[in-house]
Amino acid sequence: MSTTSSQTPDIVTDVLIIGTGPSGGSLAAFLARYNINTTLIDKAPSTTADARAHVTNMATVECFRDIGLEKEILRLGTSYDNMPFRRYCHTVHGLEYFRGKICNQVPEWRHEYDTASPCQHIDLPQNDAEAIFTKWATQTGYVKIRYNTEYVSFVDHGTHVLAICHDLQANKPVLIQARFLCGADGGRSKLISQIGATLTGPREDMQTCYSVDFTADLTPVAAKCPAFFHFIFRPAEEFNAHCMVAIIRTIRPWHHFQLITIPVPGTPVLKDVNAIDWNALIADMLGDPALPIEVDRASKWRVNEVVADYYSKGNVFCLGDAVHRHPPANGLGSNTSIQDSYNLAWKLAYVLNGTASTRLLDSYSCERQPVGKQVVTRANDSLRNDMRFYAAMGMTEPDVQKRRALIKALGEDSAQGPELRTELQQASALTQYQFSALGAEMNQFYRSDAIYSQDEGADTQEPVYADIDMRYERGTLPGMRLPHAWLATTGLETVISTHDLAGKGRFTIFTGIGGKEVWDKAAAATLQQIPHLPIAVVSIGWGQEYIDTDNTWGKVRGVDEAGAVLVRPDRFVCWRSQRPMNLEEAAGKLNTVLRRVLGWD
Repeated sequence: MSTTSSQTPDIVTDVLIIGTGPSGGSLAAFLARYNINTTLIDKAPSTTADARAHVTNMATVECFRDIGLEKEILRLGTSYDNMPFRRYCHTVHGLEYFRGKICNQVPEWRHEYDTASPCQHIDLPQNDAEAIFTKWATQTGYVKIRYNTEYVSFVDHGTHVLAICHDLQANKPVLIQARFLCGADGGRSKLISQIGATLTGPREDMQTCYSVDFTADLTPVAAKCPAFFHFIFRPAEEFNAHCMVAIIRTIRPWHHFQLITIPVPGTPVLKDVNAIDWNALIADMLGDPALPIEVDRASKWRVNEVVADYYSKGNVFCLGDAVHRHPPANGLGSNTSIQDSYNLAWKLAYVLNGTASTRLLDSYSCERQPVGKQVVTRANDSLRNDMRFYAAMGMTEPDVQKRRALIKALGEDSAQGPELRTELQQASALTQYQFSALGAEMNQFYRSDAIYSQDEGADTQEPVYADIDMRYERGTLPGMRLPHAWLATTGLETVISTHDLAGKGRFTIFTGIGGKEVWDKAAAATLQQIPHLPIAVVSIGWGQEYIDTDNTWGKVRGVDEAGAVLVRPDRFVCWRSQRPMNLEEAAGKLNTVLRRVLGWD
């Protein structure tokens, strides 16, 4: 079926989203916040039953806090306070080699996490997350979902897109007209190739791993060590080549789990995932043959290390696994996908509402593609670190006799022993980059025409990172995320985060003593030039609307008290004035900056 602009569509909508996964479902929810009419389609009959993506980091929870979904996510998720450990063991019930902690549970990292965000990490299985997003979005009345509807192709007519879809139940074509088309169609995306983008990255044969969801009662183990992950390996024994290392992840404490197996490199891929007796393998890994086990589902997945060279073309935008594909290490996949959506949603809404030029949309790919590239590298580096650790434990050696000799040498007072132990310690330390990589989660930095950095000096163009993956650098350089600081109201009755004062679909100016009146009037003057632009002015300081009681904001604001930090609706800084301005200067500059950011100039 070909399309022409004269054909009568079956459905007309502002935004058509392909895929109800983390990126598509969250994009629908974020667009609903702006009252944007959206159609969401998926060839599946419902949201997923798979719990595969689960780690929801602080940066992502912040996005849902902004639209009022944080409480529901916390209600249905599991706090890492309840499962703080990662264990390395012979079996779940048996010998433990050692254990560590994750995220903010690591004592020396707790302060870093607690001061980075008003939110906390939460473990939320993908099946529950998708249900939350789609339910919230459809309840607004602005989002319609069509399941059993497969996307086929599109034609971009400039003023709109016509998408050819297929109703799988009625077995007939469906023509959908949308102003914008968004492809959140996952790792087998049709749309990303249809816009001509290339997925680049290592092309050597990557591993295929296996995941098995199962139920069992591990309450007795949890009473001794409430672990999020159990890493199981047996260097001194023969093992199934499809299970060099077994990882048992907690889905719902302490009865619902997922087994992930990492095969010996080079092992042929199973054509039938049920060729393995998963019940027997799981029982063996648990170390309690009498424990009742029920396998729910088994699947296989390929390790990827690719990112699209661009994310959008014309009126078409791709996001999520369609554009960045990598292993689940660091838990960055669904988080990056949801943050793609959050970045894109306000831009689509502003263009549809006439507040911004379509040129604003060019910034989506400019800002998010480098983030996707960083995430793909970080996740694969973490997997490589894991493999180095497994090698230090002898697991990559195919000869069991040599593995036994290495394990024996690790505990010997010999010429080889110290060298082996040093390598094991160094390899073990690197695994922390997977479990406490706060920087990888929070250090996104944007460069695009929607960021105005022309007023910055040569030494303040980009952040300086002590360790870009491990350490989160706070600041207000244009392109950085708004720093979190707890503030008190003038009555000192409650505290509120800077993040709660920003977002909400509007631009926000943060200023202080001596700046409120000037920036209020400058914002009002800008509204004469850019009608319907939502913008708020917040004053922080002694005797102001909000009081910086512990001077956290004062340490990171990077501007004079009467200066200004301009924050976009996605809570990223897009410009700042490090010094005070008079009204004429402030009004002129603010107008110039916002017209540039919104794509009008």
